[in-house]
Amino acid sequence: MIKPRTDKIDELKEMSNNNSRLIVLNQEFKYIYILIENNEIIRFLVEDIKNVSLGDIYCAKIASVNKSVGGCFSYIINKTEGFIADVNPEDIILLNRKYDGVLKQGDELFVKIIKESYGKKAAVCKPLKSDEIAEFYKDTKKYSSPSLIKKTSSVLEEIIEEYSGNEDFNVIITDEKIKEKLKPVCEKYAVDLKLHLNEDIPLRTVYGLKSKFERITEEKVWLKNGGYLFINKTEAMTVIDVNSGKIIAKDKEQGMYVTCMDAAKEIAYQIGVRNISGIIIVDMLKIKDPDNKTKLINYMNDVLGALNPPAKLVDITKLGLFEITRQKKYPDIYTQLSKINKTILL
Repeated sequence: MIKPRTDKIDELKEMSNNNSRLIVLNQEFKYIYILIENNEIIRFLVEDIKNVSLGDIYCAKIASVNKSVGGCFSYIINKTEGFIADVNPEDIILLNRKYDGVLKQGDELFVKIIKESYGKKAAVCKPLKSDEIAEFYKDTKKYSSPSLIKKTSSVLEEIIEEYSGNEDFNVIITDEKIKEKLKPVCEKYAVDLKLHLNEDIPLRTVYGLKSKFERITEEKVWLKNGGYLFINKTEAMTVIDVNSGKIIAKDKEQGMYVTCMDAAKEIAYQIGVRNISGIIIVDMLKIKDPDNKTKLINYMNDVLGALNPPAKLVDITKLGLFEITRQKKYPDIYTQLSKINKTILL
């Protein structure tokens, strides 16, 4: 085995010590975004550049109007459908005729994807306003429908914009082919773009991706003080069970309280990094002290509210189960990982 140069090892160590970085991998027309902060993965997303993605802009053609569901279906590309709901008449700019307050089959308009398709549900679209159209297009007559107008990566720009003020933040890629895609966004926000081409030390080794991915994908997650979580994703909901494990404490009540506070922080992290949404049920350890229970509930509300999008603690049942809900923004990590060959990470 050829040993890498010492100066290259030092360079890679310096890269891995940065507080925040976005790793972008390319695999079979898919971009994999891995955001690492303080040596932990805090965001993982897969963008399929061949399929409809969040932020894409299309010239759509209305396929049918469905008054019963308060919206209409449109073809956005080929026979792929998008759903337009809660239409504001002031936002509608038609390309084929003057808008008279009613959308009809065959109407053409520019739309932006605001929610990706999920299962049998179509992607949700939002009509572009006149100022948004003017920003991108001077001559709207040259566009045919249905067709893709602009392929965007709002995920990429959202992350880069969020971290653009951080001097330690940089974007790391391993493929020259995607450099041109990322370069304009990085230049726009004055963010460093680094190219890693050292085959002797793969990027997954530099950042220890294997252990990091085990932590955000396995059912059992260890807590710092010896307790652990069991995270079980079902079709209807996600169930998280908090276990005390091998906790050793002179004061059992205090030990349970410390474990629950540690669990609350870890649960919020796992919900965020796994993109868990919908109904979430947490079976927390039973705390008897009213003050400790109040502190735990307040802390749980704080850590859940800090997520993007935030999660909400709705209620605590008579059995002590924490009922949590969270709006869906991106597919969960299990869906994301099913789209790629995971060997690129391990």
